[in-house]
Amino acid sequence: MNSVRPAPSLGARVHEPKRSALDRVKAAVDLYGFGTLAVAPSLLLLVIYIFYPAIEAVRMSTHDWGGVGPYRDFVGLQNYQDLFETGEFQNAFKVNLVYAAFVVPLPVAIGFLLAAAIHNRVKTWQFLKVVWFVPVVVPSVVIALLFSGAIFMPTIGALDSLAVWLGLPTPVNGWLGDRNLAMLAVVVTSSWHSAGWPMIIFIAGMSRIPQELYESGKVDGATGYQLMRHITFPLLKPVLAAVVTLQVIFSLKAFDIIFVMTEGGPGGATSVLPIAMYEWSFFSVRFGFGAAIAVLMLIGITSIALLQRRFLAIDRGFDD
Repeated sequence: MNSVRPAPSLGARVHEPKRSALDRVKAAVDLYGFGTLAVAPSLLLLVIYIFYPAIEAVRMSTHDWGGVGPYRDFVGLQNYQDLFETGEFQNAFKVNLVYAAFVVPLPVAIGFLLAAAIHNRVKTWQFLKVVWFVPVVVPSVVIALLFSGAIFMPTIGALDSLAVWLGLPTPVNGWLGDRNLAMLAVVVTSSWHSAGWPMIIFIAGMSRIPQELYESGKVDGATGYQLMRHITFPLLKPVLAAVVTLQVIFSLKAFDIIFVMTEGGPGGATSVLPIAMYEWSFFSVRFGFGAAIAVLMLIGITSIALLQRRFLAIDRGFDD
């Protein structure tokens, strides 16, 4: 005779079977979606290494902090006001503008010309591609040491040796010790180091342009310059805007090459904003000043990125 199991009373507690870790993961995927869980580690890294330091920099900029102990002396916006009144900040801002005025257009122009030559398969195009891309993957500190020692070193450097061979005068204080030549040396080094990545981006952009457009232009008798002006340039406009924007951002963050070659000298001739931020923070022990510069740079870089997005949105609107 089959026994009938009594039904559990209303007050009885029903015990669910214990789920494995894999079952819990599957339940989380069903609840939140796989995409959210896939980007969760990246979002966590962004919060830890980007958002939290940015918030902490804003907080630090409103305090007169010496680098040790908790924040105590709240000064509000006084650091920003004092910053704009100091000659060092004004000089660093002007120097950064001069540096960006050369380091932005030179690598972009060189990268575009190299990309056009490589895209058209000129002679030695493979050699050009390797020679100009290798500096991108070499650490910038190595590039700075190479140029400082092998090219700009007084007496034994390549430039001094060439000048002596040609019978030309050499700088008394060296190329990196002359106020009028130090910036030129830094610009040449930075441009050579960074010209390779615009070249690769432009090559990728040119490879997406349909070849039928060039063939139609050649049939109509268009010259190489006309093909570049009326086909390549218009279709590469979004790519060009992105490359220029990134190059501007890189110029505002320039530190390692300049610091290794000149340390901001001589006499502040190459002292850009990151160099000034470093000196105020670790030499003058005024971390509030350094944080204020960091916040201003963050605002400037974010504004440039938003303007670039706005420009691309307007350009797409006209194209539509």
